[in-house]
Amino acid sequence: MNMPPLSNIIRNDIDMFWSNRLGLIRSVADVRSFACEYLPLLGIDYDTSISKTILQLQRTDVAEAQPLVSEITALAKLVCNECAMSARLKLWQRLAKTVGYEKEINKIDINLTSRSNVY
Repeated sequence: MNMPPLSNIIRNDIDMFWSNRLGLIRSVADVRSFACEYLPLLGIDYDTSISKTILQLQRTDVAEAQPLVSEITALAKLVCNECAMSARLKLWQRLAKTVGYEKEINKIDINLTSRSNVY
């Protein structure tokens, strides 16, 4: 049996996931909701992953939402490229304000006091 390499299978699964997830976005409100879903998870461990997740919005094709998508993804790109945590925090605050996230983001830190607390 001729199987594609595992990396191709994983890549296809990831692409399928994002295709299905982003297919649910049909309006500006959906774009805002998508971004707001991930902001409660914000912490040092996850901030790069969350910004990369938000960058997936670039794959949406909802015409009315494109100005908002452009603004959100521009901020997410800046987060990815910024090394200073204080500057990243300000970018997250701007992104949160842009999407109408209601909770204040006043720090980016590890959500657990210690990884040993997980066990």
